[in-house]
Amino acid sequence: MDGERKTVNERKKNLIWTAAFFAVFVLALLVRAYRIGELPFGWHVDEAGMAYDMYSLIHYGTDRYYKFNPVYFINFGGGQNALYGYVCAFFMKLFGLSLSVIRIPAVLSGMVTWLFGTLILREYFEKKFTLLGSFMIAVLPCFILQSRIGLESLLFLSTSTAALYFMILSVRKEKWWLYGLTGCAFGISLYTYAVSYLVVPIFLVLMLSYLLYLKKLRWKYVLSMGVPLAILAAPLILMIIINTFELPEIATVYITIPRLPEYRGSEVSLKNLLHNIPGVVQSFFFKDDRAYNSLDGYFTMYVVSIPFILLGVQKAAVEAVRTIREKKYTVAAPMLFWLTAQTLMGLLIDEPNVNKLNGVFFSLLFFAVYGIWYAWKLLQKKKSKTIFLAAVTGAYTCFFVSFACYYFGPYTEETFPLTDFADCYDDILDEYADVIGDHNVYVNAKYIYYALGEKLPPQEMQVIELGEESRGNVYFVHPREVDENGFYILIGKESILDELREIGFTIKNEGFYTVCYKE
Repeated sequence: MDGERKTVNERKKNLIWTAAFFAVFVLALLVRAYRIGELPFGWHVDEAGMAYDMYSLIHYGTDRYYKFNPVYFINFGGGQNALYGYVCAFFMKLFGLSLSVIRIPAVLSGMVTWLFGTLILREYFEKKFTLLGSFMIAVLPCFILQSRIGLESLLFLSTSTAALYFMILSVRKEKWWLYGLTGCAFGISLYTYAVSYLVVPIFLVLMLSYLLYLKKLRWKYVLSMGVPLAILAAPLILMIIINTFELPEIATVYITIPRLPEYRGSEVSLKNLLHNIPGVVQSFFFKDDRAYNSLDGYFTMYVVSIPFILLGVQKAAVEAVRTIREKKYTVAAPMLFWLTAQTLMGLLIDEPNVNKLNGVFFSLLFFAVYGIWYAWKLLQKKKSKTIFLAAVTGAYTCFFVSFACYYFGPYTEETFPLTDFADCYDDILDEYADVIGDHNVYVNAKYIYYALGEKLPPQEMQVIELGEESRGNVYFVHPREVDENGFYILIGKESILDELREIGFTIKNEGFYTVCYKE
């Protein structure tokens, strides 16, 4: 009877834990998916560029530069990572072209980070700290905001978190096929963000050297991981060689390895090392100058996380040193190596910010949980431990509620217009067609929003990108002097609005834009 009662109690406990994790999962999904097409308000210019290229690929077989399935998109000249775009194309075929559809992969990416992040935490911590860490992934700003915008580079966080999990699992189970999955995951991550070309090799050198020292590395594991990684990396290596040495692109009807007009390989430099320290610290713990990356007063991970992160890193480093001396493995080691690789990349790249450093945030989350766990262990009494854990959970809950109320409330109005954001305006052109007539239309948004809204074929898009300042009567630059017969579509509260108002223009608000015309 006692055995049966114990079994029933264990089942009840497991059911409660399962329900708790499911509740966190639902919370994470809701906060990432709710009003996804509205917040942030408008299309980021890179979202618009990617959406146009995917639309072009689906309907015309090439991107806007006539490239067949490029391994790296040209976008506006400086390049754009490919994986997010191809995932977008899949959903675009199913649901059509819209901002919500473009952001579906971002939402899914956020949930992938939540899933594999939770699994990594489970490898090290007991259930209550795993649950707390899972809740933190669900509610921290750095994870939420990066799951709500279709910037292709933000996939690096989810793919690298998955790769880290497979790496940790490979070491624990010592299975060659798990090492193979690890190689595939890291290989896929290379197509999410160019900084991975630096971060992944640094991490793997540190990790494999560590495993070699511990005598936990076999050649079959290296080959199992290295072969798929090398195969997946090969097109990108060719792309780097082509652009570094200014060689001709490789173009076939199946795949294109492009030559970029503005190759940005020089953005990584040792010259940035000391200069970038404040920017890296700022982006890790506080905020940057982009309101879609971080919000004033909430920081990247709420202020309550900072002391726990610092404590966690320090104690994990001490543990790693101790276990290395004892030739024992610890899960804290790969997380330290990842943080090291991310930090080095941040110190070398031009102008570090939150989205450029997005791959670091799960490792910072890990060390925040580590710091909380260590502080909890220092407490002697069970009651003190319970009060401490409840206080920490309560603090994160309060910060999250405040953040959510602001983000889903006054955020848009207070930050409008966001830098690099605009909207398509084909509906405005249709609605005001009679007013416009044969008059000129002047728009202060980048031409991509016109091309996307009108769904121009690549041939017409190329005419614009080669320097054409208008399409028909729609001009993408302002005249030097006010055209009193013109129709203006403007973002923001520019000085020209006052000038137009003074000379008798009608001023109307139309969603993202202000339209100005004489009746």
